[in-house]
Amino acid sequence: FLRHYAAKSVHPNVVFVLLESWAFHYVDALAGGHYGVTPNFDALVKQGLSFTRAYSHGQRSIEGVQASLTGIPRLPGMPYLGKGLEVTNISRLGAIAQHHGYHTIFVQAPHRGSFRMDAIAHAAGFQEYYGMEDIPVVLDYPDPKGAAFGWDYDTYMFVDGKLAQEKQPFLAYVYSGTTHEPFARLPARFEKRPPGDLTEDGFLNTLYYADWSLGEFMKKAAQADWFKNTIFIFVADHPIGKFGISKVIDRFHVPMLIYAPGVIKPASSDVVASQLDLFPTMVDLMGFEDPFSALGDSLLRKKDGYAFVSAGSIVGLIGKEGYLTSSLKNRLDTGAVGSGPMPPPAYFDDLEKKLLATDQVVFELLQSNRWAPP
Repeated sequence: FLRHYAAKSVHPNVVFVLLESWAFHYVDALAGGHYGVTPNFDALVKQGLSFTRAYSHGQRSIEGVQASLTGIPRLPGMPYLGKGLEVTNISRLGAIAQHHGYHTIFVQAPHRGSFRMDAIAHAAGFQEYYGMEDIPVVLDYPDPKGAAFGWDYDTYMFVDGKLAQEKQPFLAYVYSGTTHEPFARLPARFEKRPPGDLTEDGFLNTLYYADWSLGEFMKKAAQADWFKNTIFIFVADHPIGKFGISKVIDRFHVPMLIYAPGVIKPASSDVVASQLDLFPTMVDLMGFEDPFSALGDSLLRKKDGYAFVSAGSIVGLIGKEGYLTSSLKNRLDTGAVGSGPMPPPAYFDDLEKKLLATDQVVFELLQSNRWAPP
């Protein structure tokens, strides 16, 4: 899993945004639906490089954070980021960026201590870290404390203020939160549907608010002097798990977008993309030649491949034609991807071999502390 990309002379800023609980099928520009709650993100999709077959690594936020910051999958029974993985010899995105003169900042909408994210950010090499306790409430909410996982608009405005003061180049990691359940009551202009703290309508209201918040951030960013030298990456940590789930694969299907007008041409890619590809992608975009270890590969280079997924005691592999999940002892589920025909049995036999071999190699490297070069 050792990666090495050629050095580049241009080192752009990178703003990475992890979108809490956004699901692929709610984004009209990606899924072709008519929910009408993501107009700002839909507009960005038309101007960026979007991925129609992008998958979260897991079904919890920490798994998305771990995948994107380290390129390491979460394995059943193994330590994860914030619970021991950080003391292992691993490649660290923020530390690599710092080595090349980048200023690194991590901002999350939830409380500082959630998932021990403050310690995780420090371990990953981020110089500055901020959480809910640091972010002032600036919008007219019915209950300013009503969002248990923070307000997106206020978080983005805080980030905008910080980036205005940062030296370039910078790497900013931003983690949103309002779309986490229970869904908060919002100002009336955002409640297009009946409110509910655990209902699909309640979620769609918060998604509409979250999309508006992101749009306001991007408007401000477009006016900043650092914008033209900045690449934005947007991806959900995992899909909302309560609604619109018909197949196992739906539990991992997320929106993913690389946005940099004038730098990356607008396109839609059907390559199988994973959160585990995002660490390599950011290293590639920032032009670093440092060797590093990650399960994924840069999405600027990836032509085919798989997405390794994990949920509790279950692991799985998603390919272009089909997917397979396993308990590591027994095959649990198989299926076709999209509306295509069911692949033949031999396809799933091969998928199972790849899945078990990947799990075994990752386990042995982490267990022996040989994941990354010394």
